[in-house]
Amino acid sequence: MECIPKMDSQTTLVDNAAIVAERTLETIFVFDNNSMLNNVLSFEGTDHAAYLIKSNYIGTKTEVRKLVPPGSEGGPITEQVLLARVYRNDFLPDRVEFKRSPPKSIQRKKWLRKRRFYDPYVQQSGEGLSYFVWRPVDWRQLELVTENTGQVLARFWSSIPAKEPAKLSVLPEAEIMIDIVLLSLLIVEQKYKVKEKFAMMASPRSASLPTIPS
Repeated sequence: MECIPKMDSQTTLVDNAAIVAERTLETIFVFDNNSMLNNVLSFEGTDHAAYLIKSNYIGTKTEVRKLVPPGSEGGPITEQVLLARVYRNDFLPDRVEFKRSPPKSIQRKKWLRKRRFYDPYVQQSGEGLSYFVWRPVDWRQLELVTENTGQVLARFWSSIPAKEPAKLSVLPEAEIMIDIVLLSLLIVEQKYKVKEKFAMMASPRSASLPTIPS
């Protein structure tokens, strides 16, 4: 998703080294508001929207869509490409859907439990599953890490009202699974916001320093 300059056969080794260094930098997205049900993610420092989070009126269905600007892939208008979807149900198990080829539909608890999940496009089942975890750093920050090595793949900062918007930093290694990164974050952070809301209703003082969901 980062903009990498095109290079010809005469490019020097110095230029190649610069491009490699550039690829180690994260891509940072800024959230338009504080909602995990309806939001727009833009590239930091620009007004270019990259992803759309959209839910139905009662919040039982949330979609993650990639926004493709006019002309970038031949289209005359901004296109919305559906990446993933979560269904929240009262009686049936919640489900997640990924629209990458081939599409996959999975019970949410079988894919993501607490803050731990896997990439359904890499391993299907069995002892060889590699897991990822949204690990709390402090009351505001989460890190997405590989469970076995602790390698950081993404970072999320919740917003500070009237001061700083929420941000998501994605490292190059995680760009291929951006749909999974975004959907897992939405589920984890929405769970946190629900807990925070109930805590504020019970005791405004106890909610002054939010807790990260387990």
